[in-house]
Amino acid sequence: MLTLGKSDFEAAEGVRKDPFFLSCMGSKRGLSAARLRQRMDASAMDYARALDRANLTFLQQAA
Repeated sequence: MLTLGKSDFEAAEGVRKDPFFLSCMGSKRGLSAARLRQRMDASAMDYARALDRANLTFLQQAA
């Protein structure tokens, strides 16, 4: 959704039944905007650590 310019959680309402979206989110049923926000908040530190590692790897390889 980010690549489509849809950065708000309400945009999830339009794809909550889409099989690909559900698969990416690891869900078997539709996620509401509120539930999606809760899932993202719960994993925020994991995402931040992964991005930090990716940035560090990129910078080391670019040097």
